Amino acid sequence: MSARIDAPPPAGSFMLKRRTLLKRGTAILAAVGLAPFPFAADWALASPTRAAHPDKRFADVFGKHRAYVEMGAGSPIVFLPGNPTSSYLWRNILPYAVPFGRCIAPDLIGMGDSDKLDACNPDRYRYAEHRRYLDGFLKALGIEHEVILVGHDWGGMLAFDWASRHPAASRVLAFMETFVVSYTSANTPESVLDWFREFRTPELEAAVLQENRFVEQVFIVNLPELS
Repeated sequence: MSARIDAPPPAGSFMLKRRTLLKRGTAILAAVGLAPFPFAADWALASPTRAAHPDKRFADVFGKHRAYVEMGAGSPIVFLPGNPTSSYLWRNILPYAVPFGRCIAPDLIGMGDSDKLDACNPDRYRYAEHRRYLDGFLKALGIEHEVILVGHDWGGMLAFDWASRHPAASRVLAFMETFVVSYTSANTPESVLDWFREFRTPELEAAVLQENRFVEQVFIVNLPELS
């Protein structure tokens, strides 16, 4: 596997309000020991001097192009977004972390500017497949030691899993709005299970893929603080 550099148009995604994301990002950076003076309001809400959002790069992972942005140098700090967002989620956080290491924010496979998987079917994009592509991505970039993992949503679960399988390589694990316990039908409300089952029906699948309903309704309507 090898890495190449390219510059396609930046990926789109839903956006946390800048103030909310910066506050949460400040807490994360403080948790991993990177914030110079944790929780100081003027630092958390300041606009750092920085270059334009970096161009996307690509790593060849199992024959697919895995998109990511990279800034800084030193020990790796890997920012993992959730489902179905992209590295764009971290655009206001990366500039604060750049002085402390090599900041890398990938797009999950099939999301953002990363390639889509072949033969879309119910067996695609499951957790195990995302884990496989994350392992391949980190290996392609030589990320093997002193790794700081920062995860949101699915990215948090992927971070937990990678760290548990690579304890000697993991330095710090930080997370927000993710799953810290396993969810099954026994500990998940039936209304939530029904909601997710609906997304597997042909009608909802078409609405998600063709009308962007998951982002525009689930995130923007049901979660206005994330818009």
